[in-house]
Order: sequence, then structure tokens, then C-alpha cells
Amino acid sequence: MNKLLIALALLVFAPLGATQYQQVPTPRISPQPAPESWKGSGKGSAFLLYRTHPIKAMNQGNAPSCVGAAAAKALELMGGRPYSAEWIYGSAREEFSFTTRAGANCAWAAHIIQHNGALPASAFAALGEDITDYSAVRANNWSRGPPTLLKPIAALYKSPGYIAVRSWDTLRGAISNGYPVIVGSSVGFGPSTGQSRDSSGSLRARWWSRWNHAMVFIGVSDGGRNEGALILNSWGDNWVGGPKRFGDEPDGSFWASRSDVEKMLAQGDSFVILPIARN
Repeated sequence: MNKLLIALALLVFAPLGATQYQQVPTPRISPQPAPESWKGSGKGSAFLLYRTHPIKAMNQGNAPSCVGAAAAKALELMGGRPYSAEWIYGSAREEFSFTTRAGANCAWAAHIIQHNGALPASAFAALGEDITDYSAVRANNWSRGPPTLLKPIAALYKSPGYIAVRSWDTLRGAISNGYPVIVGSSVGFGPSTGQSRDSSGSLRARWWSRWNHAMVFIGVSDGGRNEGALILNSWGDNWVGGPKRFGDEPDGSFWASRSDVEKMLAQGDSFVILPIARN
């Protein structure tokens, strides 16, 4: 009887999920192992990118700059250097001729960062620009293209390329090798304010909710009862509260189940942006 009680206690008080946290390697400009082998990486473990480079959620405010926010945070997670979300958003819309009334998509951002570069979030006193802190006003003002005088600076910070992520195995492999994944999808997780994570630190996709939104995957937990991925949003710190699975996830982030993550990936707008060498 005592053995039975002990076994039950171990089951009840076991950590959520059967995965064990693993240290994440530093991502390389030329990925090793190569992307085609990522599908075999990271099985049965958890990987948390924010523990290498601590990161805070951005608040995009009233600008539809979520794609810029997701891409900028992905770059920051790989090198520790912040980049301008407004720049990525405005440059992507300029390059693709404002083909939507507002917003952008992740494929545009990945293309822009490879071909045009990303702009560090810094003060450029000689040019009269200080973009150290994100500004929704600036993002809206740059929605038809950022200032031309800043383009030569951004050209110094180009990514060598990007990789499409279309499956759970590739997502897990990318994150386990140190690469965050930006994702654009219409999968919604309920209201945009007043949310509360469940006991596993998760939100569940709702059939009636459509977000049409970009975010970034910054962690993965493979196997176990709560298999899924950690998502960093761009609505600030306080739009969601409640328990955190590992206790130290960034405010404004939440876990999503593997099935919900696969719905997001299936929409075809998820990418790894390779790190910028000049970091």
C-alpha cells in the first residue's frame, strides 16, 4: 500500500510534461547540423531560447506591425542585439508595394532582412534619428517605407537567408539548434486582453477566434503530457497572466499545444531567419 501511495504521489506532483530542459546551442550563420537534418533533433526534450538571451515582449500598440515585432525579436534572440520592428515592417510593405491595406506577412520580412537588411534599434544622432525604443507612431508613419537615409546602415546588417518551417519536427529541430521561428497565421487563442494561462502555462486555440497575426516561437517541449511550443506575442506584458510552466517565461508569452502549433504552421508563413553576422 505504501509503495502504491508513493507512486501516486510521484505521478500527481511530477513536472508538467515528461520533458527535460536542455541547453540550447548558439545558432550559426551556416546552420550545423544542416536544416535537412533538423527533423531528427530535439526529440523528447525542452528548449527555451530566452534563457540564452533574456527578452521582453514588445507592445505594438495601434500599429499593425506584428510581423516586424516577430522578426525583430527573433533576431534579438540569436544575437542579443535589438532591431527595429518599425524598419522591418515598413521596408517589407515598401518592397511589396503595399499589397495589403495594413500589415505584412512573415515571408516579406524574411526576404527583406536577407536582401535589404535590418536596422539596429539605436540612436543615429548624425542622421537625426533615434529608434532605440519602439514607437507605434513611427511604425504607422513608415508603413509606406522608412527613411531613405537609413537604408545604407540597414544594408550592413543582412541575414544570409531564411528557411521555411512547415512541420512540427522542423520547428522542434530549429529551436533545439538555437533558431527561433516567426509565424504568421489566422489561428486565434481568444480575446486580446484579460487572458489567463491554464495550469500548464498554455492557451488553447478557439474555433471562433481569428487573430491574423504574427508571433515568434521561442521554446519547444517535445513529448509528454503538454507537448507544445512557447510563443512570444507583441501585445505587451499584461494582456495575459496566470501560471508559467517553467516559472521564468517572458511576460506576454504562452504555450500552445502541438496540435494548435501544427495548425499555425500549416498556413505556410513560418520561417527561420538566419542570424546576422555583424551582431
